Amino acid sequence: MLQNKNESSSLSSIHKERKWLFDIVINQRIGKELFLKKLLKEGDKSTLEFLEAYPELTSPLSVHLINQLERKGIVQAKERLSLIRYQLMTQEIFDKFLSLFKETGSDVNQRQINYPLFFRCSLSTNEQFVTKVLQWIEKRFTNEQLIVIENFLERLSSTNNQFHLEILPNHFESIEGIINIAFNHLQQSTNTLKIIINYGILLLQRAEHHLNKQQKDQIQAFATKIIKQ
Repeated sequence: MLQNKNESSSLSSIHKERKWLFDIVINQRIGKELFLKKLLKEGDKSTLEFLEAYPELTSPLSVHLINQLERKGIVQAKERLSLIRYQLMTQEIFDKFLSLFKETGSDVNQRQINYPLFFRCSLSTNEQFVTKVLQWIEKRFTNEQLIVIENFLERLSSTNNQFHLEILPNHFESIEGIINIAFNHLQQSTNTLKIIINYGILLLQRAEHHLNKQQKDQIQAFATKIIKQ
């Protein structure tokens, strides 16, 4: 019943799947304490990726894996970034991301990885941190290389329906700001326009069968604005 994390699923199936996993599988059939005990004993990074949509499970496993690495020696900043991304975001985790950004910021390839990690961590937590992270990213992108911004927009397209249909309508301003930075970038090319247009088309497709008419209209209007731009 667990879906591949890259599949686009409806909002109802997302909520049903979470209820099935926690209420039926973990709490009733296995037991929460036993499940977490086995998870920490046998889980690895591939487990984090598989359970990406369940931060209640990935957060303690992420902490456990980092502790294991620390006991073995120094943990590289890149490795720590790839693991804390699966933790529920707190102010402490937010600050850790900023510190790790500074350590790895000279590498443009790593920056392409860092921004999506930061965003997905906030998205797994709550909208307060989504707002905070998107505003921080938008501000940083004013002096960022276009390839990094384009990569972020491409990764945004792979985010599930819970973001695009429930959360995005509250963050149009930040996403539009990022799109405008890419659109007006000195390095802007036909590839930039293609990425922006494709994202607008994706939003139209995602919103087509949305049951919330108000949000559907908002998303379609935003998508049309992106494409016309």
